Amino acid sequence: MLKRSLSFTHDLLAQYVEKTDRTVDATAGNGKDTLFLARISEHVFAFDIQKEALERTRALLEKESVTNVTLIHDSHVNIPLHIHEDIKAAVFTLGYLPGGDKFLTTKASATVEAVENMLEILLPGGIIVIMVYPGHQEGKNEEEALTAFVKDLDKSLADVVRYQPLNRKDAPYPIIIEKRKEKTT
Repeated sequence: MLKRSLSFTHDLLAQYVEKTDRTVDATAGNGKDTLFLARISEHVFAFDIQKEALERTRALLEKESVTNVTLIHDSHVNIPLHIHEDIKAAVFTLGYLPGGDKFLTTKASATVEAVENMLEILLPGGIIVIMVYPGHQEGKNEEEALTAFVKDLDKSLADVVRYQPLNRKDAPYPIIIEKRKEKTT
């Protein structure tokens, strides 16, 4: 049986992340990915631009007695300003906060820049999972921008795949980037 996208991405992350690793939830939202990463890694840095999202994430973490998370009220574009250590895995869940303002969404240019920044601090052998939601206009914009960006990634630096249902129009799906080696300058 094929796995749903969330189950697929969590299973995939669990294959890469060890309890001694540091991870990033680039879009904390309701905190489900943050909680999952906290359970499988040493520490999670969770970003969101919305205070409401961070409050929801904090409440979930407190309910589950999870303390190995740093919540950061900032855009994922600014990851390099907050993290100065190696990261093994990162998750981006694009779109809008479930139950929140549907007009306040992640944006294509910021998302591509954030993924590019994340690749800089990602350990070789690390993984970035980007959940794409093409069911709204900004989601379609992000899908186009991300597809263009990842298609141009040097194959010696990263492998890129997407796990996408082909018979469900506008269904969300993950793009997965596995870093192969460090960029040489």
